[in-house]
Amino acid sequence: MEETSIPIPSDPPAGRRRFLSVAMGAVTAVFSASLLYPLFRFLWPPRNKPGGRDHVGIPLEEMLVGQSRVVAIEGEPVLVIREQNRVVALSAVCTHLGCLVKYKGEGVIDCPCHESIFDMSGNVRRGVAPRPLASYTVRTVGGQIVVGS
Repeated sequence: MEETSIPIPSDPPAGRRRFLSVAMGAVTAVFSASLLYPLFRFLWPPRNKPGGRDHVGIPLEEMLVGQSRVVAIEGEPVLVIREQNRVVALSAVCTHLGCLVKYKGEGVIDCPCHESIFDMSGNVRRGVAPRPLASYTVRTVGGQIVVGS
């Protein structure tokens, strides 16, 4: 009997199975990162960014009663709200996961991420925020609302 040799392929070409394995690995990595990111933000909140102005002036006539505006003080967003008899300035960063809060009117400040509600003093009225919003000094000088030091 005659011996015949059959050539054995050394490496099969990368096919559909290899592509699907790599794609599933990438999807798993992205999914895992999206789950872990909020956890890391909660455990290690961002540090204050240095730089920027330590106060901001807003012309009084530019803010009507009931309006709000976000300004930057030392690199941090600050929510400025003009009420009938006073102006309030609070951190615009929710103390839960760092989302930006919004003034909804009628004394309600809302975090759209996890539905925390704050009052005009920055105190938590409802939701998962662990601490009140930081407050900033506000004074009126020469027709300007001055927020910060």
